[in-house]
Amino acid sequence: MTTLRSAMTATESTAETRPPPLRLPDAPPWVEVTHERCRGGRTLHTVVNRRTRLAFAVDDTDVGPDGTPTPELAAELEAAGFTGPAAHDAPADPVRLSPWRRAARFVATLDLPLARADRTVRRLHRAGLRHAFRPTVVAAQLGLAVAGLVALVLGAVSGSSVELHVSSARVPVVLALGLVAVAVHELAHALVIVHYGRTVDAVGFRLHLATPAFYVESVDALHLTRRQRLLQAAAGPWAEWLLTSVAAVTLLVLPDGTAQVVLYRFVVLNAFNVASNLLPFVGLDGALILADLIRVPDLPVRSRGAVGRVATTLAARRRPGRSEVGLAGYATANAVVATALVGLSAWLWVNLFGDTVAGLWAAGPLGVTVLVLAAFALGRPAVAVLAPRVAEGAGTLRRLVHDHRFRRSVLWRVAATKELRKRLPEIGHLDTDRLGVLAGLLVPLRPGRVPPPDATVVEVGPAHGLPRTVQAALHAGDLHRVIGSGSVGA
Repeated sequence: MTTLRSAMTATESTAETRPPPLRLPDAPPWVEVTHERCRGGRTLHTVVNRRTRLAFAVDDTDVGPDGTPTPELAAELEAAGFTGPAAHDAPADPVRLSPWRRAARFVATLDLPLARADRTVRRLHRAGLRHAFRPTVVAAQLGLAVAGLVALVLGAVSGSSVELHVSSARVPVVLALGLVAVAVHELAHALVIVHYGRTVDAVGFRLHLATPAFYVESVDALHLTRRQRLLQAAAGPWAEWLLTSVAAVTLLVLPDGTAQVVLYRFVVLNAFNVASNLLPFVGLDGALILADLIRVPDLPVRSRGAVGRVATTLAARRRPGRSEVGLAGYATANAVVATALVGLSAWLWVNLFGDTVAGLWAAGPLGVTVLVLAAFALGRPAVAVLAPRVAEGAGTLRRLVHDHRFRRSVLWRVAATKELRKRLPEIGHLDTDRLGVLAGLLVPLRPGRVPPPDATVVEVGPAHGLPRTVQAALHAGDLHRVIGSGSVGA
């Protein structure tokens, strides 16, 4: 009995220390909050506004003891339209653009959302695709997948070679096959979302890394359970592999000819595409699978900036945490793999369509103009994807340089502040905080530069344990502000 009571007490104690779930009592009914326990015992609170199609994810640190958001989070949620008047006044349906405006938007962004996406997917689900989730049909899919793998291996063992170069006449066929594969891939993602009672926000067409592709968007899918999210992420590559398997098995009975060359190229390249899409890196379905397998659903967000954080910690001669090192390693691997995939995509495009490009170039001014326009149109989406990452990397580099310069200046600032205390009796009574502010206001003087007339100048060097001599100046106005108020700008 004593043991049972002790166990109950321990359980109650654990329950008391566990952070409460986030509550938004003033939010409208179309704003939904779900909670998920993640690795390390933390809880991820996901807030979704189904009308505005916006999502917000926070940790336990942003939730108060009673489950309400902290003042900072409450202000952010209201500003983003999850609570307050903006949330209640949100329109029930997004504004639908006219066909002409959608066409103009596609020309500007190379992104064409299709209307009535959710209704179309649900109709296909009801028409028979829902049976794809039945155990007997899943078993048949497994058989087809194995048969496709065997057919692919037999093709490789037979010594068949892939003819990458595509003649101009075959370019439409190659692009059409690629679009079919991508359409099947994205439809599988959407079917899982609908099958589990969630809503598909949009289905569209865009150019991804200069490749025509379909896509599926569903903010409501964030509320799927962990098992359902794993299935949803894997459904796309799985369906694409099944299509590839059909093509691979067809090759075994297809006579030699042009169709066989085109189909074998499709099988090999699509098999590579499925395999690369399962790599566990950001932007690929494998990243979503990995995040849920290790119970860190916000892995891409947490890894962002991890390299800079670890570098700053190491530069400060502190030991970074194991999780931060892991996130930094993951972010580094992401950068390496992304660079490799972009390079490989460029190589494949050159080999696939190099002859077509050469033909247009040789056609004269008209052909060159077409190539320039195509390069501009195809390059814009890639620039839109890469620009934020380059900016993020540049920002991290700037912070590291700034931190390095500041750490290099700490020694001479401390030494100069000590000299100032000897020279200026009025700062002898300042506490550590105000002396720190004073040290931060010191301005290093370049050799030969004349200091301001109202500044106090001190010189420190090897006699103070420094590797070189530094002259530093302190403006009279800064000195008086620190002495009078203890803060700058008061």
